[in-house]
Amino acid sequence: ATRIATNATDWYASQSGGYEPKNAACSQTAKCCHDCMACGDETCMTKYPGCDEYLADVYESCEEDADYTALIVIAVVLPTLCLLGAGAWFAFKYYQKGQVMAVLDNLVGDKGNLPLTLSLSGTYTENGETQPCNYEWSVNFDGSIKGRGWDDDGVATVEGRVNLPLSKVLWVETRSGACMTVQGSIRHNGGVVNVQAGYRSTDSNTQGSMNLSSGNAFAAPQAIGQVVQGQVVSGTVMNPRK
Repeated sequence: ATRIATNATDWYASQSGGYEPKNAACSQTAKCCHDCMACGDETCMTKYPGCDEYLADVYESCEEDADYTALIVIAVVLPTLCLLGAGAWFAFKYYQKGQVMAVLDNLVGDKGNLPLTLSLSGTYTENGETQPCNYEWSVNFDGSIKGRGWDDDGVATVEGRVNLPLSKVLWVETRSGACMTVQGSIRHNGGVVNVQAGYRSTDSNTQGSMNLSSGNAFAAPQAIGQVVQGQVVSGTVMNPRK
């Protein structure tokens, strides 16, 4: 058999007229059209000299084309999907934060007699487990709150609103893309601020509760001990908030 080269693949033609290549013999997008392609067994293929070699060349070429095309599709489609996914994620987060901040608009702020800076410590309970947490707030005259919170998950940014005459407080915590809304009561008695609130994560719908207190941060130090003839004989000055 004589091997004849074409643009698409190598062809084998029999000098004895065993077969002739068809017009649409093979391309990168179509199956090879050749007489021996119709063969269903080896006996048929022996009628066409070089048929086995022809089929081997054709399918090898087609497989290489398919692999190359798959790489192009992956290189183009995958980054596009990543960009679309990232855009959708940021759009959702922006919408989500807007919805959360809209909750704060439902409460008219009123600072009352709260201090301008407030340190709170306590615990939060979630899924039956209780962990410590701490907050540092700046309270503006319009009742708006800004600050930070710390717990075993890390540091969160706090933005909220308080209405002390109504004993209501709302705030939003954000950290690493996660967002949590907190709503509860706040009271200021005897120089001590107490907060009891419930919270919900807007990402996973995780729920929990927290109890916070400023301790005696705004109360005068107290002398504890035995007093004899108007003098402190033994004792210590206690102030839980150093």
